[in-house]
Amino acid sequence: MNQLAKFLCFLSLSIFLGLQSCGGDSSATTDNQTTTTEETANSTLRYPWVDQLNIRESANLRSRVVATVDSGEALELAGEPSEAQEAAVLRGVVYLDNWYKVKTAAGVEGWVFGGAIKQKEEEKGNAPITLEQFDFLYFGSFDLTTWELVRSNENDPESDVSGEIVLFQKEDRYLEVETAESEYYDLYQYKLMDLGRNVLKLRTFRREPAETESAILFTEKVIDYTASPAKEYLRTQAIPSKYFPLNADPKMATGQWTTQETEELPEASYEEVQALYRLVEAGGDIKLPARAYLLDRPIEIIRQEEPTTLDGGGSTFTMLRLNEDVVKVAGSYDITLKNFKATHIEPDGFFACTGNVIHVDASVNVRIEQCELNGSGIIGVMAYSSTNLQIVDNYIYNNSRYGILIDDGSDVKVQNNRFEKNGPTGNNHVGKARTNDMLGEIESLNADNSREGLQMTGNSYSN
Repeated sequence: MNQLAKFLCFLSLSIFLGLQSCGGDSSATTDNQTTTTEETANSTLRYPWVDQLNIRESANLRSRVVATVDSGEALELAGEPSEAQEAAVLRGVVYLDNWYKVKTAAGVEGWVFGGAIKQKEEEKGNAPITLEQFDFLYFGSFDLTTWELVRSNENDPESDVSGEIVLFQKEDRYLEVETAESEYYDLYQYKLMDLGRNVLKLRTFRREPAETESAILFTEKVIDYTASPAKEYLRTQAIPSKYFPLNADPKMATGQWTTQETEELPEASYEEVQALYRLVEAGGDIKLPARAYLLDRPIEIIRQEEPTTLDGGGSTFTMLRLNEDVVKVAGSYDITLKNFKATHIEPDGFFACTGNVIHVDASVNVRIEQCELNGSGIIGVMAYSSTNLQIVDNYIYNNSRYGILIDDGSDVKVQNNRFEKNGPTGNNHVGKARTNDMLGEIESLNADNSREGLQMTGNSYSN
């Protein structure tokens, strides 16, 4: 069974561990925050907001079921809540709550999970989330049973990351749904586009270890490119690691949203993005207008023997695939990359992104200058077996492993760059492998300490 089928089957289960079903609830809201009116604050009655809620003999998910109630049925509180809390996923959202002793209208007493009940006028919960039907705040409500399936591509089965990319079309809109799962993180990305493949809205939801390593962080982000300037909506939710594994995979966060305007650069159209790929492939002197380029594949300069300069003109290159490099130069000569910002759509976090920002492999006379290289799951600039690589006057920051990492076979000059907050400690700015094997021993440098094959002068470092 492929990833799409497993995902769909899982989410369409009518009940998972007795907590939730895919049945609709007319009182459910898209935004799953909880609000309570003063009138009901002291009421002893509670009401399930999910269908087929199990009442259990004791306060845990493994206890025997003594009754089942539908959404909206009144339950009377019959004692104090449990001392211990538990985390459970209800309709794609993690709730951390106590258990409550209740009595049904039929007189049956037992325990219910607090995340699944609410007071009468309280706004709590959300509609069921499946691959085919979902309603995400700021992104929109979709029923993909009315859309045409265009294509479905699964990840390489030998990859450490399982998942797939599915594209749907309805009238003048495309919707691309990408899933990626690994040991350390999950990613769900929804991309709404027009017929020209211009991105209208982008939603990402990811799971990854929090920086404290004692919690798991869920991050939900929506970028609305139809607004002018584009708007970004963000919320995060952290659950202590001790509550994992959960009963199901979350698909949405809960909590307060923050809103901000994104960069005011005009977004490059689909035709402009494709033109960029063609220009780079042809080589020569390339000067771009200042645009925000959303990339679904790397900017690649491969086996280019003609001198080539890519001047971004202040543009931003944002890679939408977290396992892809933003820019890759391989087997090429006399290449200059300058005057752009390169990043990933979700640059933060230690595990969510596994692509490099710039990857230079087996190339000669490559210069990277006046660039802003921000946020990679691995490296800001990765260099393999390259000669006369010059990295000059750049701002290199928030890269999750190293700002720069070079192997033993490269000749690199690092000059007048500003390094900030690279690596898990914030101080992994430059790494020099002691052998050509990047998986071997790596020396971490956070000052201008030159080594064989590496010259470092005039750089600044901070964590």
